[in-house]
Amino acid sequence: MRRVLLAAAAMALSVGILAAIGGVAAAKGKPTPVTATGNTTCNYHGQLVLNSDSTLSLSGNLTPHQGPACTSTGGSKLRAGHMNQTLPTTIPTTATDLCPFVAAATSLSVPLPDLLGGDIAWSPRAKVAGSTGVRLVGGSLSVSGTSLVLTYLFSSVASGSFTGSFIGPGSALMASTDLASVQAACASGPVTSIPLLGTLSL
Repeated sequence: MRRVLLAAAAMALSVGILAAIGGVAAAKGKPTPVTATGNTTCNYHGQLVLNSDSTLSLSGNLTPHQGPACTSTGGSKLRAGHMNQTLPTTIPTTATDLCPFVAAATSLSVPLPDLLGGDIAWSPRAKVAGSTGVRLVGGSLSVSGTSLVLTYLFSSVASGSFTGSFIGPGSALMASTDLASVQAACASGPVTSIPLLGTLSL
């Protein structure tokens, strides 16, 4: 009887060890993504889009350009980011063309609606938690020299990486494109998207 009990105990111990090893292996296979903290400013490559339902969207990639994608990785190993959901807003009047906004911006700064509820997926996704509830406030479209400039003065993130808010110095989003090329496109017909390059601060 003693031998049977010892054998059963040994088997139970072996099963327990195997289960523990398996649990550790599973944990190593799916690490908890790091939540990046603090503030960061990233290279922004995106576009302003006028959708068919007369809403505006702003989407883009936060990618390296002659250096790291962002000034701070917030304690993580992020390489880049992607604004994987556009930030839809309703423009004040029904429109199918961005050219009137561009024309107005050449003489006076045109206000843009607040952009709400965006998400940013950071790369690598398995290692860096995404930023959710991204909000951009105080937007405008204007002309500076030979550039068409889109600016937002305030940004905030509701949860995930870089949770918190950014209020200067500078702007939360500062992106621009060549004014002459946009005007040339407008001369050929309606324009529903404008490419933008700049920086996004969170």
